[in-house]
Amino acid sequence: MAGGHSATLGLGQFALTRAASAQIPGDSPCCDGDVHRLGEQLLRCSERLAPEVAVADGEHDEPAAELREAFSRLAAAWTASLAGAILGDRETATRESELECIRSFDELAGRRLAPVDQIVRFCLRWRDGAGEVVASYARELGLDASALVQVNAMLQRSLDATVLRLCEAFEAERRESDERLRFLATHDVVTGLPNRTLLSERLATMLDRSYRDRAYVALLFIDVDNFKIVNDTLGHQAGDELLCGVTGRLREVVRDPDELGRFGGDEFVVIVDQLPSGEVVEAIAQRVLDAFDEPFLLLSGSASLGVTASVGVALAKRATVQAMLRDADRAMYRAKRAGKNAFAVISTRAEWV
Repeated sequence: MAGGHSATLGLGQFALTRAASAQIPGDSPCCDGDVHRLGEQLLRCSERLAPEVAVADGEHDEPAAELREAFSRLAAAWTASLAGAILGDRETATRESELECIRSFDELAGRRLAPVDQIVRFCLRWRDGAGEVVASYARELGLDASALVQVNAMLQRSLDATVLRLCEAFEAERRESDERLRFLATHDVVTGLPNRTLLSERLATMLDRSYRDRAYVALLFIDVDNFKIVNDTLGHQAGDELLCGVTGRLREVVRDPDELGRFGGDEFVVIVDQLPSGEVVEAIAQRVLDAFDEPFLLLSGSASLGVTASVGVALAKRATVQAMLRDADRAMYRAKRAGKNAFAVISTRAEWV
């Protein structure tokens, strides 16, 4: 997911630093003796532990292979990261484990391989599995009870930090998805330009403002001539490339305060706000036509295509959104009937009241 690392950074790193630093005051068992050997044993068993916690006994639906693999990688990296914390190694041996944790966590959250509750259950399985391994090695090594308490506390803190980061990552991903859905609701997928819905809203705003300021508003309908032939002969990929190419050309000729959008199909719209006179819009319409003078390179340069456009202009001092759309559409068809590669203007010069 975009920005995923800012949300998920710390599955390994945060758990590692918290576990290594937030120890019981006055105790420091993580640097020598049997505890050090326990960390080494845990590090060696990290790969073996992974498949054991990837799937829980008794679950009705076995995770897909992709999800099992993601869980297995995460369990191995997480165990290695905890072992590194026990060993006091936070710079070298555990760095790759931290990165693998982050990569695996990004995959789970960003690609939505599993819901949050399933991942939390996996986290609990990891804690229990790692705890059993730690207890077994502690018995073999005759580890002091107080030291085992500290190691288990590190294990729990690692779990707590990870679940916290898990929830934060999924919340960040949800917000990003919501923002993406809002964008798609108001923008064209191919060109990224405002779509019919957003253009109509912005035209209404400009008309209200122009009424107060007693200025002209112009609406340009730009229709790519013979666009259907491009799709029929070169394919829809070439058609989409042409639409993106037209978008780039129009961005260069449209003034910064004006609004450029795609109304649908091969129709583009330019809303020109706060015009002092009607003559200015004719110069803008001519610049739009001139933007089509050079051929467009399509399909990785294998096709060079010359196209033209017909431009209809609705110009008004006082009008509704529906009237502006209607007049711009009528003017565009006038330009087509005149032979295409031309513009026509319908002007409503109502007096202010």
